[in-house]
Amino acid sequence: MTIEKKVTGNTVELSLNGWMDTQSAPVLAEALSRLGPETEKLVLDLSGLEYTSSAGIRQIVLAHKQMKGAVVLRNVSGNLLEILRIMGLEKRLNIELHSPAIRKAPEMKCEYQMLPARLDAFNTVRDNVIARAGDTPQTRQALLACDEWIANVVSHSGASRIGFGCALEEGYLQVEFSDDGVPFDPIPENTELPDFDMLDQGGMGLTLIRQTACRMDYERANGENHLRLWFSMGSDCHGEDFRA
Repeated sequence: MTIEKKVTGNTVELSLNGWMDTQSAPVLAEALSRLGPETEKLVLDLSGLEYTSSAGIRQIVLAHKQMKGAVVLRNVSGNLLEILRIMGLEKRLNIELHSPAIRKAPEMKCEYQMLPARLDAFNTVRDNVIARAGDTPQTRQALLACDEWIANVVSHSGASRIGFGCALEEGYLQVEFSDDGVPFDPIPENTELPDFDMLDQGGMGLTLIRQTACRMDYERANGENHLRLWFSMGSDCHGEDFRA
């Protein structure tokens, strides 16, 4: 992700371009840390932002707190707006809208593979999912959940490898992950959203997975965690069924 900065009087405008995921969100954090006390208003132009995960949303929340609410989110895509709605942030932030074009989904083969348990494993997952399902708003939401799960595995499980596979059938994208980390079932009884004031402390990732997936199935087998996620490539389902 790259950021372009424009200063007009006491207003700073940051134009974000590319993917703001777990790996690139610190770029925005660094830009926010450089804002001086003379900055009275911050505009985040998101017209060039193709994707954001909870790590990016966390930085937006931090910006909101840092500027005491004097933040405008400009050119927010429909996909990002839906994510903010899921997180209960749509009415807490000053948002302007933008409608991006949607490209047609190609048909390509995607096979199960083993990846190192690193954050950059998401790059392979992203490329395979887009190749399979196309680059659409629904695919972006599925990738958001994938990004969050990989970040959780890398940060907390102690795994050395991550297995991944995906398939598209009858309007649903199915994604499967496995890892050799500590046992962890991400499907809880309580799926309430975190309180706004605690969002920058973490915990958004699993909530986003639970809210964006139509269905989740977990099992512990042969010393590994196995998680399967289903996403609608048509209408939204908002996590209506958490157990297979």
